[in-house]
Order: sequence, then C-alpha cells, then structure tokens
Amino acid sequence: MSEWRPIETAPKDGTSILAPWLRSAIIIHWRKREKCWAAGGIRKDDIVLLYRDPPTHWMPLPLPPETA
Repeated sequence: MSEWRPIETAPKDGTSILAPWLRSAIIIHWRKREKCWAAGGIRKDDIVLLYRDPPTHWMPLPLPPETA
C-alpha cells in the first residue's frame, strides 16, 4: 500500500480517497459546491462534511481483489 501523502496533493475531481479519521480511516471525496472534504453517500442527507476537522493526509484506495 502507498505512503500517506499531504492532503494538499489530493485529487479534487470527485475521486474517492482514503484519509485518517478518529484513530481509523475513512473514504472521502472533495465536494466542489461546499469546497470541503466529505464522507458518505451521494445524497446530501447522507454526507458528512468535514469542515471542523479536515483531513491532513490521504492515500489512493487500494485496488479491489480480482475475484469477489
């Protein structure tokens, strides 16, 4: 797996990435409209916007296994 990278280098095109969060890690993406990182679903009600505690690092998601 990759090394953690500074969040300033993360893609802001809607690509999902992995970020450390509260002693764990979550999948997040950049929300252009709100201009912040978000976690959760596609519907606005299902999204957690990360204004207060924005991520500081990220890494690409690993590839899924070849067979599920």
